[in-house]
Amino acid sequence: MSILFVFDGSSSPAVALPALGNASAVTLLPLTGNWRSIRQVEDAMKSSGHEVCTLDAARRVDAQVERLCRVLPDWVGRCAGLKIKGKSLAEWLELPDGEGSAFWLGPMAEKNPLKTNSFLLMAQALAVEEELRAGRYVACLVALDSHLLRTSVRTAAELQGVRFEAIGGPSPFKAALRRWTAERGFLAAGAGLLQILWRALLVRFILRRRRPSLGPGAEALMVTYFPYLEVKAAARGEFRNKYFLPLQDLARQDDISLAWLLIFIYVEGGSFAEAARTARRLAEGGLRLAFLEEFLGFPQMLALIGTWMARLRLYFRLCAHFPGALAEALEAPVCVPMAENLLRRTFYGLEAVRGLFAYHAFREALSSADLPTVCIYLYEMQGWEAALNVQARSARPPVRTMGYQHTSVGRNDVFYRPTKVKEVGAFGPPLPERILSNGNFPYSLLKEWGYPDVAVVESLRQLPLEKRMAESLPPRGERPVLLVASSIERTETAALLSLIEEARPRLGAWRIVLKGHPSMPLDSFLREMGVDAAGAGYEIGRGDISRWLREADVALVPTSSVAVEALAYGCEVFVPIFASVFVMNPLSGNEDLGWKVHSPDELVAALGEFLKKGGRRSLEEKRAFVRDYWCIDPALSRWERVLEEEVRAPRERARRISA
Repeated sequence: MSILFVFDGSSSPAVALPALGNASAVTLLPLTGNWRSIRQVEDAMKSSGHEVCTLDAARRVDAQVERLCRVLPDWVGRCAGLKIKGKSLAEWLELPDGEGSAFWLGPMAEKNPLKTNSFLLMAQALAVEEELRAGRYVACLVALDSHLLRTSVRTAAELQGVRFEAIGGPSPFKAALRRWTAERGFLAAGAGLLQILWRALLVRFILRRRRPSLGPGAEALMVTYFPYLEVKAAARGEFRNKYFLPLQDLARQDDISLAWLLIFIYVEGGSFAEAARTARRLAEGGLRLAFLEEFLGFPQMLALIGTWMARLRLYFRLCAHFPGALAEALEAPVCVPMAENLLRRTFYGLEAVRGLFAYHAFREALSSADLPTVCIYLYEMQGWEAALNVQARSARPPVRTMGYQHTSVGRNDVFYRPTKVKEVGAFGPPLPERILSNGNFPYSLLKEWGYPDVAVVESLRQLPLEKRMAESLPPRGERPVLLVASSIERTETAALLSLIEEARPRLGAWRIVLKGHPSMPLDSFLREMGVDAAGAGYEIGRGDISRWLREADVALVPTSSVAVEALAYGCEVFVPIFASVFVMNPLSGNEDLGWKVHSPDELVAALGEFLKKGGRRSLEEKRAFVRDYWCIDPALSRWERVLEEEVRAPRERARRISA
């Protein structure tokens, strides 16, 4: 019999040694992607005379991630339909004027592991529970930073009759601060509310107008992220949005006037004030655009605060019923702490504040009678999209919404999977009236998952790939090139660099290029790791990633659409899997195109196999997959058809009626 030690690298290995006592054997389940930390724990245990077995935690967590992707839509639907005092949760969270439910504005309904770690914690808890069920352990020792995960593992141990002991963990002050910010969410919600109100005032001051106008004259409303644009064009007063750039040109060619509703995102360190000043220059040139914050006037501010406070009171009225109801709905007791946390944040957390802001702001933005009756937005199943769809249907006249699925869709992208709901009626999830998928592969997945009205259009950001795939590949250099492309997620990027640094001493034959995401430069990560890039033999890739994909033989890519793009250049794609990340690679389910590697040893072995045997698929097969994944026809005939059906034809009918 052995002791199971579950740790995440947040505590020193020394804290575990006294708790092990005279145990001869210790089994390690490292829920971390920090390989230096894993090796330190192994060495500390062995030097103390313990027999150590390290489990493949990444593989175990990944198996639970795949399981969650299958069951989460059903779990969330059951939560929406939970009956408490005769009403479903979705009904309790009814929005003002009965226009839907605020349940769909929150983190539980979003099901987005990129925005919350709750779903990762569920997968980790399920992995620990499965290991404890093996019946080999007399005790379960944990050194975990997350209070939610510690609670879940305690439940798993008690269910299996295994002694549980928690060691290490955050200081009492840090734990209390986290409970009120990340776990209970009250302070984070208050800070988020103040930020929204400040931005609403700031944008009015910078743009120097009381109320923006998105009409009359515009024929389609575009909702996009800002300032993701061509900087040089913006400097000369021209708006070139990178998400919709070719469509902008097509609309101009077809004499279709567009209005733009902007949602701020951080791009390469820019601030909201800088984005607002850029928008002012564009508006002064005659462009119809507005930030969503501009539609949060004083009445909307009061309504937002009032709605949030009502949700806070409602939570404390109902919360005593949640644990038992959730245990029944999820059929997984170890997941209840995370589900409770998600529900708490759905009622009054930061995500609830942002969702209610979007609800009130979109209501005001779509209240104008001369607004376009067609809206195209970037489809990612986020809370603000639910708010948009609710208000678009309530507008007079109604606004027809079309969600453009603009990036990649993989089998692990659980947020794209529709929630399966029963008995909530009009309080069900508000979806777009039509989904525009950017390729045949995502189209097939969306149809398989049950979306009714899906059409294929060209993938606007990937159109240059068609030209590049028509070119012959450049000759390879003497040394094979391994391109390590990071993701936008900080934990995943840190784990990726730890993986490659652990494997590096055995990769002398390879030229290793590290390429960071535009919003996640790698220099700070390397400094934190104490790694000198030049001294370690790394090359830091700057500029557009296409340059480095042309040179690469193998691309090591986590959660990023670069995994598909790399195939267009003939790269062999390796997908790193971590115990500390809910990996959502677009090649999930296509292991012959994306090799999964779970450890430094597996990475070294896979690279060695590649050098001996070459790739698993030919260049032609890889490029055929890319063309199926993304529709990259530069003629834009499918977008042309959408504009004809949704904009030009209704415009002509209206003209004939008015004549």
